[in-house]
Amino acid sequence: MSPMSEQARRELARTGRLRAGINERNPVLVSARAPGGDPDGVAPALAAEVTRRLAVPLDLVLYPSPGAVADRAGADEWDIALLGADPARATTMDFTAPYAELPVTYLAHTGSGIRGLADADQPGRTIVATRGSAYTLWLEAHLARATLVQTGSPAQARAVFAADPGHLLAGPSCRSSWPRPSPPAWSPA
Repeated sequence: MSPMSEQARRELARTGRLRAGINERNPVLVSARAPGGDPDGVAPALAAEVTRRLAVPLDLVLYPSPGAVADRAGADEWDIALLGADPARATTMDFTAPYAELPVTYLAHTGSGIRGLADADQPGRTIVATRGSAYTLWLEAHLARATLVQTGSPAQARAVFAADPGHLLAGPSCRSSWPRPSPPAWSPA
């Protein structure tokens, strides 16, 4: 692709550098650490490609969660952010077309009776999710019958899920990021 226009450079990199807000919590978007400790993965690579096309230096502005990135919209800490689009967040920022689609699903305990997504949003069901994630915002807007319990971190969500065999865990379906309990503790829905 060709370099971006001077107008794009002025609008996106007002300081002469591109400051990219990065959610470090999503293991699909930030999957590793470079030898110097900087985040590595899809989100940092996309930010680097934008700066290459703008011909400006890159500053990665790191946040512990997607909600933390979104909460700082308008605070002049970042110029672009790599976040999941959500109507609730669109009140404070604009979104481009998606740059990635991440599969999200439920994790169910063996014996829960969950056989598909339609079994999840039912009276008496509890779905555990991490506060501030795009999928949790979607669940807030779309769950009609199940109870949504939000935790402060993925580790807390896993602990709440593990403590009750009736709970479901919502999250990215990259199972490598979830430590697996010994079978037959759970099975994917």
